[in-house]
Amino acid sequence: MKKQILLLMLLAVGMVLAACAEEAKDADPADSVEKYLKAMVEKNEKNFNAVICEDFQETAKTDFRSFGSVEASLKDVKCTASDKTDDSANVTCTGFISVVYQGENTRDLPQEGTVYQMVNDDDTWKICGITQ
Repeated sequence: MKKQILLLMLLAVGMVLAACAEEAKDADPADSVEKYLKAMVEKNEKNFNAVICEDFQETAKTDFRSFGSVEASLKDVKCTASDKTDDSANVTCTGFISVVYQGENTRDLPQEGTVYQMVNDDDTWKICGITQ
C-alpha cells in the first residue's frame, strides 16, 4: 500500500512539472517586452529588473533612469514575437511612448523599428539587447 501511495505521489509531481515546463515553453516573449515598457513608464524598478537579462542590466538601467524626471505613458503599444526558438526570440512593437517634459512639451516616441532581442532565462523571457 505504501508503494502505491509513493508511486501516485511521484506520478502527480511529474505531471505538475511537465505542465509547468509546457507553460513556460508556450510563454510569449512579447509579454515581457510589454512589461518592460510598462515598468519603465510607471517607474517600477522591481518589475523592470525582472524582465532584463544580467548582461543588459547597465544599458537598461540607463534607459530606466532617463524616464525618471518625465511623465510618460504607453499609447497603443502592441508587441509581437518573431524568430522564436526555445531559447531566443525577437520582439517588435507598434505604438508610442508618450513623454511629457516639464508638464507641457509632449513628444511621442514611436516603437516601430525597435527590435528587442530576447532570451529564455530559467523559463522567463528576458530582454538582452535592443536594436533600432
